[in-house]
Amino acid sequence: MQRLFKLALVGLIIIIITGIVSGCWDRIEIDKRLFVFGIAIDEPKSVQKKIEELEKRMKKELKQKGNEEPTLSEVEAKLAELEDPSFEEIIERTERRSKGQVRLTIEAPIVRNLAGSDGGSGGGEPSWSPATIASSPFEALRQLTTRINRRVYLGHLKAIIFHEKLARRGIQGLLDFFERDNEVQRRVKIFVSKKSAKHILIRKIPVEQVTSTYLTGILKNKIETSRLADIDIGQLMINMHTNAGSLVPRVRDGGTDLKVAGSAVFRGDKMVGWLGEVETRAALWVRGDVQGGDVVVQDPEEPGKETTYEIRNAQTMIKSRVKAGKLIFEVQIGTEGNIAEVGSDTNAMNDKYIKAIEENVEEHIEGRTLDVIKKAQQEFQTDFFGFGEQLRRHQPQYWKKVKESWHQEFADAQVIIKAEVNIRRIGLVK
Repeated sequence: MQRLFKLALVGLIIIIITGIVSGCWDRIEIDKRLFVFGIAIDEPKSVQKKIEELEKRMKKELKQKGNEEPTLSEVEAKLAELEDPSFEEIIERTERRSKGQVRLTIEAPIVRNLAGSDGGSGGGEPSWSPATIASSPFEALRQLTTRINRRVYLGHLKAIIFHEKLARRGIQGLLDFFERDNEVQRRVKIFVSKKSAKHILIRKIPVEQVTSTYLTGILKNKIETSRLADIDIGQLMINMHTNAGSLVPRVRDGGTDLKVAGSAVFRGDKMVGWLGEVETRAALWVRGDVQGGDVVVQDPEEPGKETTYEIRNAQTMIKSRVKAGKLIFEVQIGTEGNIAEVGSDTNAMNDKYIKAIEENVEEHIEGRTLDVIKKAQQEFQTDFFGFGEQLRRHQPQYWKKVKESWHQEFADAQVIIKAEVNIRRIGLVK
């Protein structure tokens, strides 16, 4: 009995030691990791653009040396001096690198530079943004390891920015790695930029040291304006797999800052166009995603002056029916709010005045939403409102008939909008 007890004790010790050793054999110390907060994905510069840039630079240099107008042979000779033996090799190398490839830039905070020991600025660049060209994001990240003495870690990734050109070509293949990788969280935010995505990612912002944190912080302010869309990699991949429409926030350079407003329209994994700020909010009204913001309408007492309605809450209900073979959607939008600002000199805050403002806001909402629906049907032929999902839930048999050609069916559908506005507070003027 005592022998059995000893054997059991030895076995238990072996199991515990094995668990401890195997549990940490692949552990990587925190100071050996490179934490990636943001990723920008662009097309590599085209061969022609590369050549034009080189020619422009060489012509400028040759002119400065006294040449009136450099000949092509002079330019080629100068270009040949740049890197390898011949101008043709420069073109060939650029061509080879550009075909079917992407330029990936990462943003990695430099912790020691973010803050000093006393809580102030640590000095130096707050982040590092190396870039590389490869055939896929996965390969690009692997290539970066030849220039980084730490393990690239994506567990804190906050944002991925795509350049418009790539977005129009299709991004499902580019997102595939991020969807599969177990480090990448599903709530990583996606953005689209008209300018180079790298240009956006490396932009220095006075109020925030890390651009990715700045961008995702702006998304949290959507409750104040509802002029921007918000989508994460998880929802976008679901929409892509089902060929549904999506709205992806647009980011652009504001001169001294970055601005997130408006949206890129996707059908499946391809971008098909842009919505402006007002159009984006109109789309959010239909989707039931308006959380706040304001509506500026004409003052009923003094035409030419404006009154501002502040949205406090909103909700949307969509119903569908088929009449004489025609698919009809009825969208009911309800909102409650306050009078935030009156531009006129009126003091007539009576029921008649308030009712007139409510009607003006209702007319504004109905007009803007019908405009964006018309644009979605005629210009994009893309349902990014969720009409298809409503149909699938409430009329599954009809949905089975039209789901394969849904975007075309949506383009032919009739949509009726009815808005109801209730002003709860008018504010007090002291």
